[in-house]
Amino acid sequence: MQAYSKIQRKIISHPKSAVDEVRKILNRHAGRANTCLKCGCIWAQHIHHTSKSWVRNYRCTHCNKTYSEFLGTIFFRSKLKPSEWLIALLELSTATGGVSGTTLGKKIGRQRKTGWKLLKNIREWLLQKRSQQKPLFSWETEADEAWFGRGDNQEIILGIIQRDPRRVSVQVIPDVKERTLWPIVRNTITPGSLFCTDMRISYSIAGIHYHHATNNHSKREFGHRYTNSEWRELMIHSNTIEQLWWQFKWVIRTIHHGVSKKYRMSYLNEQIIRYEHGKDSNLYYYFLSLLFIPTFSGT
Repeated sequence: MQAYSKIQRKIISHPKSAVDEVRKILNRHAGRANTCLKCGCIWAQHIHHTSKSWVRNYRCTHCNKTYSEFLGTIFFRSKLKPSEWLIALLELSTATGGVSGTTLGKKIGRQRKTGWKLLKNIREWLLQKRSQQKPLFSWETEADEAWFGRGDNQEIILGIIQRDPRRVSVQVIPDVKERTLWPIVRNTITPGSLFCTDMRISYSIAGIHYHHATNNHSKREFGHRYTNSEWRELMIHSNTIEQLWWQFKWVIRTIHHGVSKKYRMSYLNEQIIRYEHGKDSNLYYYFLSLLFIPTFSGT
């Protein structure tokens, strides 16, 4: 936390340092140093001009095209300064549950609407970067459904969690029938894993491919111990995903005062990142790696 406060004071006092920090990350980890982003030619570009936000625009002598050094990143064609983006990331990294648009607007000296749009762009970019296919969950897993919102804003979300290491997958579902839940479970969890749920009948087919264990919540059974054939003691419960649902709903209710289903998945994705990397001390740099390593096709 102390290191984050030093970074923030440096960015506020010297806004140009934010551009230097992002430029260093792009050149070191994205392989963009001395390379044209349009044609891929090396050592053929020179600085065309520099904007008021200290962002460089290059011109390639090979393809005769100009481009911004932030092409393909979240900074590209943004009216906000890079220092304001980094302050937003620092606020997201140090906040307990999340940051509202009003709070961020005051931090960067902008209106509430600008702060909300800035956070919306960050959440949508994070959701896009995390939507790539990942390895299947294994070992000890849990699944549960949650209802978010009311009336026309209500939707059902299925959550699947891997206990160790922490990994979470959420998906909007139309109903809780077996034909809806089972394909998602098969595509998320490795066969043979421990699969803990409640007594919902839709999960009964899971016993064919998984070590399916249940708890009867109606009889106030919320967890018990089980020793498998390898004499390994396992905890049979779905309390991890239940606690995660409570945390998500608390953040949405108290900090954001409700979220429409249009943006709900981006908000949940932010909380999932907090949960998966809650034990890490470098959440700020993880955000940087997701946001500022560009998605660039070369066209």
